Amino acid sequence: KASLTFVSAYIYGNPETLPIREDNAIRPNNPYAQSKYLAEQLCEFYAREFDLKINVIRPFNAYGIGQDKRFLIPSIINQALHEDSIKLHDLSPKRDYVYLSDLVNALICSMLFIDNVSVYNIGSGNSISVKNIVDAVQNLLGTDKPTISEGILRKNEVYETVADITRANIELNWYPKYSFSEGLKQILEHELKIISEMKTDSPFMKIKSF
Repeated sequence: KASLTFVSAYIYGNPETLPIREDNAIRPNNPYAQSKYLAEQLCEFYAREFDLKINVIRPFNAYGIGQDKRFLIPSIINQALHEDSIKLHDLSPKRDYVYLSDLVNALICSMLFIDNVSVYNIGSGNSISVKNIVDAVQNLLGTDKPTISEGILRKNEVYETVADITRANIELNWYPKYSFSEGLKQILEHELKIISEMKTDSPFMKIKSF
């Protein structure tokens, strides 16, 4: 029979406890998360009514090469490379970030093991604040640009997320391979290569070694 891996999203809203398990309360706090939760319910329906085997993957905050600059990490990197300062709404929120290659690997693992309907958190198991990201980026670039927090709080802001990835460890034999610093280094090397190719007369910037 056919099987399916469905890519959902973070749908827990503000969690009551950390780390967040797959059976934590579902509290979608935006239309996108709500649509993903509804799609998960459809998956459950088809699995029940048509005996379809489905894995539901709930990625936490994915990041990687090629991400739109409107997202947080690309925005910070772009400002660190091209602006005099780094301006952000708020430095305090913490998120669990998973590197894109690790997420893709989790999807592959999920297609190799499917047993009825299973739900898996995919993250790193660690939380990193906005300020931590700025510091990590500047450390790798060797820059020290001023960071400006505008003190803007988003409506329904989630202040911290940490994924419990135990189930994915045990059932999918999946573990993240990239630390946050290693993921950032991959992105920065890619961005600096583009800059070097565009400005052939300027020296190629080097990222600091670990």
